[in-house]
Order: sequence, then structure tokens, then C-alpha cells
Amino acid sequence: MKALFGLFVLVVCVSFSQFSNCQTVSKISFGAQGGAGVSSFQGLLEPGLGYNGGFTFSYKFADRFSVQSGINYDHKQTWDEILLVNDDMEPLYNANIKHIFEFVSVPVLANLNFGKKLTYFVNAGPYFAFLLKQKMLVNDEMQNTSSVTTNTDSYNRFEIGFSLGAGLAIPINDNSNLSFSLRNNLGLNSLSKPAGSTFKTNSTLLLVGVNFNL
Repeated sequence: MKALFGLFVLVVCVSFSQFSNCQTVSKISFGAQGGAGVSSFQGLLEPGLGYNGGFTFSYKFADRFSVQSGINYDHKQTWDEILLVNDDMEPLYNANIKHIFEFVSVPVLANLNFGKKLTYFVNAGPYFAFLLKQKMLVNDEMQNTSSVTTNTDSYNRFEIGFSLGAGLAIPINDNSNLSFSLRNNLGLNSLSKPAGSTFKTNSTLLLVGVNFNL
């Protein structure tokens, strides 16, 4: 964890050193970004599908440095199995359970880029998320039935995390570009309410975005 925050501080320091030597006028850009990947919960359950999508906003302080924010919808999912028993508590078979977490999140990322025509970039920074809904889907294949239970109030609603990513931006024209990036979002606080338990999120996503300069 200290290494992640250390990298974030390094990106900011290097970026402001670039800013002091730069004469370029600051620019504002906006766009949309989305993608999918793998989500998991630290120490618990099996990895599942994760996806993310939303709008981005960026302010360029220098040729190589900008700060990016926006608002996203985050879907994080894991799964496990439960053993079903009969009335005499004798084991019957296993049923699959999906644990689905839906968030709205706001990242604040320091972005450092390199290159001219093709722009390579790294970004890092915190994100702030609010849990919209948590639901548990039980799929009983033997009985060919499924059920959904909402358990949102059983979890902490607020999450603070750290994002680390890298990618490539390809210019479309003078005022827009198409980006491809790989990003990891690591939750820093536990979503579990019981004291002493740990239930932290982690997701790795492949994202595609389009950005327009104002």
C-alpha cells in the first residue's frame, strides 16, 4: 500500500516539475469511458465479472500533466457456493451464489503522459464510492430455481480506494482522441459492518474511452 501512495506522490512531483518548464495554455477536456474485467473481495469468495462506465473530466496543467475526475457506475461481482440440506440437516448438493455490488464512484487521478502522436500515460489517485445496492442471487440448478435477496443495509455504504493505471491515447483529430487503458481499483476500507472482519473490494479493468478538448 505504501508503494502505491509513493508512486502517486512521485507522479505529482514529476508532473509539477514539468509544469514549471511549460508554456502551454491549460486545456479542459471531457469524454466517456467504460470497460470490463475481474472483480474480487480481499480474502473472501471467488473472483467474478466487473465493469465500469461513466463520464470523465480533465484539466491540463501542462503538456505532460493533467488531473482527471468524473463520475462512474461500478458493478462488482463475486461468487461462492452453499451446501443445501434437508429437514434432517443432511447434505444434499451445492447451490451457486452471486454477490453483486453496485456503486457510484468519483476518481481524482493525477495523469502523466509521454509521446507526441501516440500518447502513453500513467495515472494514480484516490476514488470515493457510494454503495447503491447489494444483492445476492442464489441459483439452484437442481431445482431449476433462482432467488434474489437485497442486503444493502448489511454493508458500509461509503468506500475510499486507490486507483492505478496505464494506457495509450490515439488521436482522432486535433480535438479528440481514443484511449485504451488498464486500471486497478483497490478498496482501502472494509465494507463489512461487523467489527474485526475485512471485506475490501478489488477490480482490474480494461477501459476504452473517447475524449474531446474544449
